[in-house]
Amino acid sequence: MKRLIILFYFAILLFLSIVFYLKPQYNWDMLPYMDLSMESNSTDIKAIHSDVYRIAKAELPHDKFTALIDSSNYYRHSTATDTEVFQHELSFYKTRPLYVWMISAFHRAGIPLTKATILPSVLAFFLIGLLIYFWPASKTHPPGPPLLKKRAGGDYWNLAYLIFSLLIMVSPFIGDTARLSTPDLITAFFLLAGVWVLVEFRSVFGASLPFFLAMLTRYDCILFVILILAWHIITERKRFLSWLPLAGGMILITILQFGEILFILRHVFFIMSASKRLTYSIGGNIFYDYGKSLAQGLPSFFHSQVALISIILLATIIHQRRVLHTGWKDPFILLPIFGYAYIPLRFIFHPGFEDRFLVGVYVVILVFFFKALILTLNQKVPEI
Repeated sequence: MKRLIILFYFAILLFLSIVFYLKPQYNWDMLPYMDLSMESNSTDIKAIHSDVYRIAKAELPHDKFTALIDSSNYYRHSTATDTEVFQHELSFYKTRPLYVWMISAFHRAGIPLTKATILPSVLAFFLIGLLIYFWPASKTHPPGPPLLKKRAGGDYWNLAYLIFSLLIMVSPFIGDTARLSTPDLITAFFLLAGVWVLVEFRSVFGASLPFFLAMLTRYDCILFVILILAWHIITERKRFLSWLPLAGGMILITILQFGEILFILRHVFFIMSASKRLTYSIGGNIFYDYGKSLAQGLPSFFHSQVALISIILLATIIHQRRVLHTGWKDPFILLPIFGYAYIPLRFIFHPGFEDRFLVGVYVVILVFFFKALILTLNQKVPEI
């Protein structure tokens, strides 16, 4: 029965992955990523700009391509008609080199360029689905209960895994992001994999690799990695030196992309609208501009899943403390709290609560919530 459930879940994941690949959202971000993936073959920026829009026109449905160059949208029309404006905007995308390299690799392997921009998100969707399903049933350190297959009613619990995993995978913050030509979901997978290795195997060196790949895919997740580093230093003071290779990688990435990072911070600190960036110049009362940017970003909270995730995190903490009598240093309590801190910290640097930027945090908290429930049930269900 367990194998049938796993095969059924695997088939659903595969089906959804194919659907997302065939029916992506064709978001505008695919264009600058296409440009960056082509720059290794040419230095003629005007020719590359022309080729990007020519390829997009040839490969996308007519209505989708028309929306990307919409003359009624000042930003999209300007980037389509003015090479210099388009090049200016590329600075916002150059801090995601691993995602660009993946696009280039898929394209060289024969994947159409527009499809190559969506493939990393689709692959990440599939991999996150597998990790979410198998992680809650794994052993925990310090040693937790036996695997659920050794407990009474194991088939029902495996079915519960399937339902729980599917609820996460079809949720808007994962399902919608899987259809985007952005590095958000592949970054979320690397972050989730890093937390998994760190918690389940207590391997700092093993966790360093996915965390490093996450920062290469999307630099701003360095804030999340720093928070996890802070958690580990607090709980495992004797193993501080084990993080030095990752810390060195963080410094190296920051140095190599320092110019682009400063450029991004200057703009997102003071203004949220992409179209206004084209005419905005930093000056005057920068504190007023930053305060205005924060005020403009706050309403996005009500259009995100942050409130729901906050409630789930609080429920997890209360359950762990009162039912399982877990100490504050236990990873099931402290680590999700440190991970959650990424949400307000990121808002300070980029005022906004867009779910696609926070998928990694959401999934980590949801998995820890489910594992807390499993630990409780394992104490009440007899072994067989």
